[in-house]
Amino acid sequence: MARPAEPFSLIKRPKTKFWYYKLGGWKGYKSTGKTLKSDAITVALEALDSERPDPSGPTLRKYAAPFFIWESCPHVKRLLSEGKSITRYHVKDMRRILERHLFTDAIAEVRVGKLKRSHILDYRERLVEKEGYTRTVQKAVGVVKTILKEAYFREDISRDPTVGIGTSRYESNEVGAFTADELNTLFPAKPPGPWGDLNGYAVFLTAATTGMRRGEILALTWECVDFKTQVIDVRRAWKDRHELGKPKWGKTRVTPMPQRLSETLRKVQRKSNNTKPGDLVFCYADGRR
Repeated sequence: MARPAEPFSLIKRPKTKFWYYKLGGWKGYKSTGKTLKSDAITVALEALDSERPDPSGPTLRKYAAPFFIWESCPHVKRLLSEGKSITRYHVKDMRRILERHLFTDAIAEVRVGKLKRSHILDYRERLVEKEGYTRTVQKAVGVVKTILKEAYFREDISRDPTVGIGTSRYESNEVGAFTADELNTLFPAKPPGPWGDLNGYAVFLTAATTGMRRGEILALTWECVDFKTQVIDVRRAWKDRHELGKPKWGKTRVTPMPQRLSETLRKVQRKSNNTKPGDLVFCYADGRR
């Protein structure tokens, strides 16, 4: 019976004292730096071991490299193929967190198959030391959870090490309400007050009196402003610079329009060149966002 082929080959070239080795798939030989064949075999075997894939998988850094990039993220692709909602803005924000906090931490060098719950808890503690109890820490840990849960779902790892790790607390500033005096100071009966022009006054008056988000206000069109019933139909919002979609959580709503806001928006409409139903309420003179 023929002997099985070795996964490497050795040669000793003329006029040299060193042995050379070549692994399967290599085009040329590389010096072992050894004169004894037994030592050369050891070098070749060590090189062979280093080229074999680690059974515990790639490092977290390498595995996470395509995540939260719209065109390559396996998590994003799966959600979209299942008809679920995820925005480019969210993906971009998570990528920023990934690069700023995960890739700069020691946890990125641990192989995904060897990650334990303790690695993630220690990562969270290091973040708290640097950032304090902030929303950033919650997001950074959430990024790791998403990546590893996706890896477990795809059976790239045999268990999910994030199970049992709860949401970290964070301190947030309490959002207060304007007093009547503050509103009168910010929005005097005759605009523009401190805002500089009518549009600036109207934008912030809309925010202060309806609770609409920035993306919703900038996506508002005249067809959604009902002067007769004094309500605003909140149907759309800008998700990113070029992406228009439904408001947050995919929920449309109707919000009351106070009398002062109604009067102000009528003034905006009278001075605008863009008053068709589908035109933006707040835009440049040529109708652009």
